[in-house]
Amino acid sequence: MKPKELLVVFLQALFMRLLLFFVSQGRHLTPDSLGYIELARKLALNGSFSELGRTPGYPMFLLLFKSVPIAIMVQAVAGSITCVATSLSAWLLWRRTQWAVLAGLLMAFDPASILHCNMLITETLYTCVFTLGVSMLISALHFDGRELFNFIQSSYMFGMASFIRPIGVLYPPALAAAIAFFWQGNYARRRMLYLFAAMSMMLPGAWMLRNKISQGKAAFCVMQKFDLSPRVAHPKRYAVEMVSDTAKIFLGHASELVAWMVLHDDRYDPIKPQESPQGHFAGTRQLLKLHPTLAFFALGYVLCLLLVYLSAAEGFNLARTYGQLPHAMIPLSVIVYHVLVTVVFTSAYYRQRVPIMPSICILAARGKGAKV
Repeated sequence: MKPKELLVVFLQALFMRLLLFFVSQGRHLTPDSLGYIELARKLALNGSFSELGRTPGYPMFLLLFKSVPIAIMVQAVAGSITCVATSLSAWLLWRRTQWAVLAGLLMAFDPASILHCNMLITETLYTCVFTLGVSMLISALHFDGRELFNFIQSSYMFGMASFIRPIGVLYPPALAAAIAFFWQGNYARRRMLYLFAAMSMMLPGAWMLRNKISQGKAAFCVMQKFDLSPRVAHPKRYAVEMVSDTAKIFLGHASELVAWMVLHDDRYDPIKPQESPQGHFAGTRQLLKLHPTLAFFALGYVLCLLLVYLSAAEGFNLARTYGQLPHAMIPLSVIVYHVLVTVVFTSAYYRQRVPIMPSICILAARGKGAKV
């Protein structure tokens, strides 16, 4: 893939993210943002991090870029790098430049990614580092003579991603175990995979050891405190919750944030107490009465999302038909892993779609690209 094609993807993505940066006029903070800012402040004051519920990656990022506008600008660059990494991953998988550019441009125009890039929360930075790790892993799996270097790079990226958001910590060992299972008899490559899995856990393992020494708990994040017993006691209700949470991830919209950031309606400032009617649907009706144009935005957004999802499903089916199933399993594994971990261990929100969008765009480019 030529550098100028990647540059086109990068510049288009950067333009879209900077456009919202200037339109939003400083509307970047959420309740989570205030929590991360407080952690960064404490880290600057005493040099320690005592929060077991979160990892220190994002507070350290805020400590490095102390100004909120500068941090958002850096996130705009990180979001654009994510689009480039998406193009690179698509090219490494499909070896078609047009498909790779299409994957990057789909990611560049993804509204959820653009919106959250302009908010002081972890999704953009995590997605950037994690997607770079996926791209390096795909390159390593080609075993072209540089696989050891690429495996080391990839494991480091996955480890750093888990420091930003702990949700990704188990992805490398889980994927390595799955691939090794299908590589029965190929001992040299399986050993390389086991080494990759071990290296990806070095940073998280060091952090758990630090927590054990300093606080007496070998915990990596709050997910380890999650209690599944109530859900096990009511499996049917739990199954309905999982379906509902999955729908929130794939079809949720951010109309209230759009009203706040784009239309400058400070009644929907996420930090301020909301005085909307009880219930999600009542609140949505009130929002659409105040801003009828958002109905067209939400409808168009959901329709575009469905088109992308259908193209991704078609891309996976075409990959399976033409003997590229192992290639398609890499982006599919990212999607399945993040959705499962989210619906099982955390509460589902539409913003948790952001880390899986690069993989969806890779598969969608395979589906739509075949028709170009």
